[in-house]
Amino acid sequence: NINKKHITLGVLLNGNICPVLKVGSNNIIVKNTCGFDSIVQILAAACVYDKFKVFIDTATTNAFKFIKSFVQLGSTKIIYKMCAKILKSVTCFLKDIEMSNILKVDACSNVINLCEYVFPENYSYIEIRTCQTCGNIKMIKKCILSINEEILYQHGYAKIVDAIKEGRIVNLRCNKCDEVRIMSVSYGAQLFIESSIMTDLDDIPYSIKLNEQHFTHAGCVVYHGQSSEMSVGHYTAYVCNSTNWIEYDDLLRKPKKCVKPKSDVNLCIYV
Repeated sequence: NINKKHITLGVLLNGNICPVLKVGSNNIIVKNTCGFDSIVQILAAACVYDKFKVFIDTATTNAFKFIKSFVQLGSTKIIYKMCAKILKSVTCFLKDIEMSNILKVDACSNVINLCEYVFPENYSYIEIRTCQTCGNIKMIKKCILSINEEILYQHGYAKIVDAIKEGRIVNLRCNKCDEVRIMSVSYGAQLFIESSIMTDLDDIPYSIKLNEQHFTHAGCVVYHGQSSEMSVGHYTAYVCNSTNWIEYDDLLRKPKKCVKPKSDVNLCIYV
Protein backbone atom coordinates (compact mmCIF):
# COMPACT_ATOMS: atom_id res chain seq x y z
CA ASN A 1 0.00 0.00 0.00
CA ILE A 2 2.95 2.35 0.43
CA ASN A 3 5.17 3.66 -2.32
CA LYS A 4 7.05 6.86 -3.01
CA LYS A 5 4.13 8.49 -4.78
CA HIS A 6 1.07 7.87 -2.66
CA ILE A 7 -0.55 5.67 -0.04
CA THR A 8 -3.84 3.98 -0.82
CA LEU A 9 -6.35 4.17 2.03
CA GLY A 10 -9.95 3.28 2.56
CA VAL A 11 -12.35 5.95 3.77
CA LEU A 12 -12.93 6.41 7.49
CA LEU A 13 -16.71 6.70 7.45
CA ASN A 14 -18.72 9.33 9.29
CA GLY A 15 -20.28 8.19 12.55
CA ASN A 16 -23.64 9.31 11.14
CA ILE A 17 -23.67 6.27 8.84
CA CYS A 18 -21.98 3.79 11.18
CA PRO A 19 -23.72 1.31 13.51
CA VAL A 20 -23.74 1.39 17.30
CA LEU A 21 -20.34 0.44 18.75
CA LYS A 22 -19.67 -1.50 21.93
CA VAL A 23 -16.74 0.21 23.69
CA GLY A 24 -16.06 -1.25 27.11
CA SER A 25 -19.36 -1.15 28.99
CA ASN A 26 -20.84 1.53 26.72
CA ASN A 27 -22.90 1.36 23.55
CA ILE A 28 -21.77 4.43 21.60
CA ILE A 29 -22.79 6.35 18.51
CA VAL A 30 -20.48 9.20 17.48
CA LYS A 31 -22.11 11.78 15.21
CA ASN A 32 -20.67 14.46 12.88
CA THR A 33 -17.12 13.12 12.72
CA CYS A 34 -16.20 14.73 9.39
CA GLY A 35 -13.63 17.15 10.84
CA PHE A 36 -11.80 14.40 12.72
CA ASP A 37 -12.04 11.96 9.82
CA SER A 38 -10.60 14.52 7.40
CA ILE A 39 -7.55 15.21 9.57
CA VAL A 40 -6.96 11.48 10.05
CA GLN A 41 -7.11 10.78 6.30
CA ILE A 42 -4.47 13.43 5.59
CA LEU A 43 -2.08 12.34 8.34
CA ALA A 44 -2.47 8.68 7.40
CA ALA A 45 -1.78 9.43 3.73
CA ALA A 46 1.30 11.41 4.81
CA CYS A 47 2.87 8.17 6.06
CA VAL A 48 4.15 7.76 2.50
CA TYR A 49 6.95 10.10 3.62
CA ASP A 50 9.59 8.09 5.50
CA LYS A 51 10.41 10.76 8.07
CA PHE A 52 6.79 11.22 9.09
CA LYS A 53 6.08 7.48 9.07
CA VAL A 54 8.96 6.89 11.49
CA PHE A 55 7.50 9.59 13.72
CA ILE A 56 4.03 8.01 13.60
CA ASP A 57 5.44 4.53 14.25
CA THR A 58 7.15 5.75 17.43
CA ALA A 59 4.48 8.22 18.59
CA THR A 60 3.20 8.01 22.16
CA THR A 61 0.03 10.11 21.97
CA ASN A 62 -3.29 8.30 21.60
CA ALA A 63 -4.24 10.31 18.53
CA PHE A 64 -1.08 9.43 16.61
CA LYS A 65 -1.21 5.80 17.76
CA PHE A 66 -4.65 5.78 16.16
CA ILE A 67 -3.17 7.10 12.88
CA LYS A 68 -0.63 4.26 12.93
CA SER A 69 -3.37 1.68 13.49
CA PHE A 70 -5.53 3.13 10.72
CA VAL A 71 -2.64 2.87 8.23
CA GLN A 72 -2.04 -0.74 9.27
CA LEU A 73 -5.64 -1.97 9.57
CA GLY A 74 -7.76 0.29 7.39
CA SER A 75 -11.42 1.00 8.19
CA THR A 76 -12.10 -1.95 10.48
CA LYS A 77 -14.36 -2.36 13.50
CA ILE A 78 -11.32 -2.04 15.75
CA ILE A 79 -10.55 1.34 14.18
CA TYR A 80 -14.09 2.63 14.66
CA LYS A 81 -13.97 1.58 18.32
CA MET A 82 -10.65 3.40 18.77
CA CYS A 83 -12.15 6.46 17.07
CA ALA A 84 -15.18 6.39 19.38
CA LYS A 85 -12.95 6.09 22.44
CA ILE A 86 -10.86 9.10 21.41
CA LEU A 87 -13.85 11.33 20.62
CA LYS A 88 -15.74 10.20 23.74
CA SER A 89 -12.83 11.52 25.83
CA VAL A 90 -13.18 15.08 24.44
CA THR A 91 -14.96 16.93 27.23
CA CYS A 92 -16.20 19.73 24.95
CA PHE A 93 -18.34 17.43 22.80
CA LEU A 94 -22.03 17.14 23.66
CA LYS A 95 -22.99 13.78 25.12
CA ASP A 96 -26.45 12.35 25.68
CA ILE A 97 -27.89 9.02 26.81
CA GLU A 98 -30.70 7.88 24.54
CA MET A 99 -33.70 5.85 25.73
CA SER A 100 -32.13 2.64 24.47
CA ASN A 101 -29.15 3.24 26.80
CA ILE A 102 -26.91 4.34 23.93
CA LEU A 103 -24.36 7.07 24.58
CA LYS A 104 -24.51 9.59 21.75
CA VAL A 105 -21.41 11.77 21.26
CA ASP A 106 -21.71 14.78 18.95
CA ALA A 107 -18.28 15.62 17.49
CA CYS A 108 -19.60 18.62 15.54
CA SER A 109 -16.94 21.33 15.80
CA ASN A 110 -14.95 23.88 13.88
CA VAL A 111 -12.02 21.86 12.50
CA ILE A 112 -9.46 24.16 14.16
CA ASN A 113 -11.04 23.68 17.59
CA LEU A 114 -11.32 19.95 16.96
CA CYS A 115 -7.64 19.79 16.08
CA GLU A 116 -6.79 21.40 19.42
CA TYR A 117 -9.15 19.06 21.30
CA VAL A 118 -7.79 15.85 19.79
CA PHE A 119 -4.12 16.69 19.10
CA PRO A 120 -3.21 18.96 22.06
CA GLU A 121 0.20 17.32 22.58
CA ASN A 122 1.15 17.25 18.91
CA TYR A 123 2.67 20.71 18.68
CA SER A 124 3.13 22.53 15.40
CA TYR A 125 5.73 24.76 16.99
CA ILE A 126 7.56 25.46 20.24
CA GLU A 127 8.76 28.96 21.00
CA ILE A 128 11.35 29.62 23.73
CA ARG A 129 11.90 33.18 24.96
CA THR A 130 14.99 33.71 27.11
CA CYS A 131 15.94 36.83 29.04
CA GLN A 132 19.72 37.16 29.19
CA THR A 133 19.42 39.79 31.92
CA CYS A 134 17.47 37.94 34.62
CA GLY A 135 17.48 34.41 33.19
CA ASN A 136 13.70 34.16 32.92
CA ILE A 137 12.59 31.56 30.35
CA LYS A 138 9.13 31.28 28.84
CA MET A 139 8.11 28.34 26.65
CA ILE A 140 5.07 28.49 24.37
CA LYS A 141 3.73 25.33 22.70
CA LYS A 142 1.00 25.50 20.08
CA CYS A 143 -0.95 22.84 18.21
CA ILE A 144 -2.24 25.32 15.62
CA LEU A 145 0.20 27.44 13.65
CA SER A 146 -1.39 30.87 13.31
CA ILE A 147 -0.68 32.91 10.21
CA ASN A 148 -1.08 36.46 8.99
CA GLU A 149 -4.11 35.92 6.77
CA GLU A 150 -3.84 39.38 5.24
CA ILE A 151 -0.69 38.19 3.47
CA LEU A 152 -2.59 35.22 2.04
CA TYR A 153 -5.51 37.40 0.98
CA GLN A 154 -3.14 39.68 -0.94
CA HIS A 155 -0.62 37.20 -2.34
CA GLY A 156 -2.14 33.73 -2.00
CA TYR A 157 -0.44 30.60 -0.73
CA ALA A 158 2.72 31.43 -2.65
CA LYS A 159 3.60 33.57 0.40
CA ILE A 160 2.66 30.97 3.03
CA VAL A 161 6.12 31.10 4.64
CA ASP A 162 5.90 34.88 5.06
CA ALA A 163 2.38 34.49 6.45
CA ILE A 164 3.66 31.99 9.03
CA LYS A 165 6.57 34.19 10.10
CA GLU A 166 4.27 37.20 10.48
CA GLY A 167 1.54 35.21 12.21
CA ARG A 168 2.95 35.09 15.71
CA ILE A 169 2.08 37.82 18.20
CA VAL A 170 5.39 38.43 19.87
CA ASN A 171 6.12 40.42 22.99
CA LEU A 172 9.88 40.23 23.37
CA ARG A 173 9.92 42.15 26.65
CA CYS A 174 10.61 40.07 29.75
CA ASN A 175 7.63 40.01 32.12
CA LYS A 176 10.00 40.14 35.11
CA CYS A 177 12.62 42.77 34.29
CA ASP A 178 11.16 44.30 31.10
CA GLU A 179 14.39 43.76 29.17
CA VAL A 180 14.35 42.43 25.61
CA ARG A 181 14.42 38.63 25.36
CA ILE A 182 15.91 36.47 22.63
CA MET A 183 13.60 34.00 20.93
CA SER A 184 14.09 30.61 19.29
CA VAL A 185 11.43 28.65 17.40
CA SER A 186 11.35 24.98 16.47
CA TYR A 187 8.65 23.20 14.52
CA GLY A 188 6.98 19.85 15.10
CA ALA A 189 6.68 16.72 12.98
CA GLN A 190 3.56 18.24 11.42
CA LEU A 191 2.24 21.75 10.87
CA PHE A 192 -1.46 22.37 11.43
CA ILE A 193 -1.96 25.71 9.65
CA GLU A 194 -5.17 27.65 10.19
CA SER A 195 -6.67 29.49 7.23
CA SER A 196 -10.04 30.48 5.84
CA ILE A 197 -9.52 31.54 2.25
CA MET A 198 -10.68 30.31 -1.13
CA THR A 199 -7.72 29.04 -3.10
CA ASP A 200 -6.81 26.87 -6.04
CA LEU A 201 -5.42 23.70 -4.46
CA ASP A 202 -2.56 23.63 -6.97
CA ASP A 203 -1.41 27.05 -5.73
CA ILE A 204 -0.47 25.61 -2.33
CA PRO A 205 3.33 25.07 -2.32
CA TYR A 206 4.36 21.42 -2.39
CA SER A 207 7.28 22.09 -0.04
CA ILE A 208 8.33 24.87 2.32
CA LYS A 209 11.36 25.59 4.51
CA LEU A 210 11.16 27.03 8.03
CA ASN A 211 14.31 27.53 10.12
CA GLU A 212 16.25 24.95 8.08
CA GLN A 213 13.40 22.45 8.52
CA HIS A 214 11.81 21.13 5.33
CA PHE A 215 8.10 20.32 5.13
CA THR A 216 5.93 18.73 2.44
CA HIS A 217 2.28 19.55 1.84
CA ALA A 218 0.26 16.55 3.04
CA GLY A 219 -3.23 17.86 2.28
CA CYS A 220 -5.94 20.23 3.40
CA VAL A 221 -9.34 20.15 5.08
CA VAL A 222 -11.97 21.92 3.00
CA TYR A 223 -15.28 23.27 4.28
CA HIS A 224 -18.48 22.82 2.30
CA GLY A 225 -21.16 25.28 3.42
CA GLN A 226 -24.59 24.59 4.80
CA SER A 227 -26.87 22.88 2.29
CA SER A 228 -29.99 23.67 4.32
CA GLU A 229 -31.11 25.48 7.47
CA MET A 230 -30.75 22.21 9.38
CA SER A 231 -27.26 21.51 8.03
CA VAL A 232 -24.08 22.43 9.91
CA GLY A 233 -21.92 22.13 6.80
CA HIS A 234 -19.39 19.43 6.03
CA TYR A 235 -15.61 18.89 5.93
CA THR A 236 -13.70 16.72 3.48
CA ALA A 237 -10.00 15.95 3.05
CA TYR A 238 -7.99 16.65 -0.10
CA VAL A 239 -4.73 14.76 -0.60
CA CYS A 240 -2.47 15.03 -3.63
CA ASN A 241 -0.91 11.88 -5.04
CA SER A 242 1.64 12.04 -7.82
CA THR A 243 -0.81 13.37 -10.43
CA ASN A 244 -4.25 14.08 -8.93
CA TRP A 245 -6.04 15.57 -5.99
CA ILE A 246 -7.98 12.86 -4.17
CA GLU A 247 -11.02 13.79 -2.08
CA TYR A 248 -11.85 11.73 1.00
CA ASP A 249 -15.48 12.35 1.92
CA ASP A 250 -16.56 10.35 4.97
CA LEU A 251 -20.14 10.18 3.68
CA LEU A 252 -18.92 8.18 0.66
CA ARG A 253 -17.35 4.74 0.77
CA LYS A 254 -14.62 5.40 -1.78
CA PRO A 255 -12.21 8.31 -2.37
CA LYS A 256 -12.57 10.12 -5.67
CA LYS A 257 -10.44 12.22 -7.99
CA CYS A 258 -11.11 15.90 -7.56
CA VAL A 259 -11.57 18.43 -10.32
CA LYS A 260 -12.19 21.56 -8.33
CA PRO A 261 -10.21 24.73 -9.09
CA LYS A 262 -10.99 26.61 -5.88
CA SER A 263 -11.76 25.39 -2.38
CA ASP A 264 -12.51 26.92 1.02
CA VAL A 265 -9.41 25.67 2.85
CA ASN A 266 -9.83 25.76 6.65
CA LEU A 267 -6.81 23.68 7.66
CA CYS A 268 -3.62 23.08 5.72
CA ILE A 269 -1.28 20.30 6.89
CA TYR A 270 2.44 19.95 6.19
CA VAL A 271 4.72 17.15 7.40
